[in-house]
Amino acid sequence: LENEKGIVGDTLDRCVRLMNGLPSPAVVFLWDPANFVQVGEERVTERGWPLLGDRVGYVHIKDCTMDGRLCAAGEGDGQVPELIQRLREKGYHGFLALEPHLALAGHSSGFSGPDGMAYAAKKLREVLGGNGGN
Repeated sequence: LENEKGIVGDTLDRCVRLMNGLPSPAVVFLWDPANFVQVGEERVTERGWPLLGDRVGYVHIKDCTMDGRLCAAGEGDGQVPELIQRLREKGYHGFLALEPHLALAGHSSGFSGPDGMAYAAKKLREVLGGNGGN
């Protein structure tokens, strides 16, 4: 289950209710920090990790400011560095899918272009390095 704006699993509260209603270990949560910010959730890692962290099985790496501007990891309000730290503490060995949507973002699509993707990868490396690089 991914938190995605414009659908039933958009806010932290709705995601928690959905995941609690689907207790199977086969159902994991896909954490997307930018999507939480885009629906007005503030300090989402700080507030949401205690409620959903045990169910995280996949992560999208993109960030967003509270005014709706998509940006690279660590440049917005999605608490990406804090998320990476929580993933490390959990012993997470799953995927980090880099999907910055820096040049174009639609409901079900996004585009960053070669330069945008290179920049997003650089910023992710910086965030990872700032937390030990593992």
